[in-house]
Amino acid sequence: MTHFEFLTVAISFVLGLAVTVLLTSLLTAFRARRTTRMHWLPLTWACYILVIQFDVWWEVYGLVSMQSWTAGAFVLLLLIALLLFLAGGLVLPVRSADYPSDFDEYFQQDGRWAVAVVAVFQAAAMLANTALFDIEVFGFMNIWNALAIAITVVVVATKRRLLQGAATVAFGVWLVAYIWIFVPGTY
Repeated sequence: MTHFEFLTVAISFVLGLAVTVLLTSLLTAFRARRTTRMHWLPLTWACYILVIQFDVWWEVYGLVSMQSWTAGAFVLLLLIALLLFLAGGLVLPVRSADYPSDFDEYFQQDGRWAVAVVAVFQAAAMLANTALFDIEVFGFMNIWNALAIAITVVVVATKRRLLQGAATVAFGVWLVAYIWIFVPGTY
């Protein structure tokens, strides 16, 4: 077993749990649709987080070319996976017993914290870009991630639904562009 295979097992384990928690929450939300007033904001963020989880899982394979691994690199990548687990666990209630009568209310009280975790994830990704991939601090990819942080801060910092909605749509545009520009289609 190579170092890459050994170290990515832990990262994949955490990402697998993250995806499982989020998919379970989405399934529970579907089942609660008769008793809970649905709202597009938390469901949209749940989908964004799921896409980011799959993207990170896909991009982990790109690390196969790393010749040497350090404990710091491993901890940083594990932190990124753990942040995605947290975001997926916060964006929607996990258990049906925890479901509120209104998703918008839930998002304002608890779900917004998932978006805050996405901002922290973006900051950790910027650190990984610089530390592991030699991307300049003010390189295009890091500036792109900083833009995502700015968008997520708007969602978390404001309680104005219109502004949260506009920032959520902007993040969706950001995410599609990110995948188009930065994510390799093949390895």
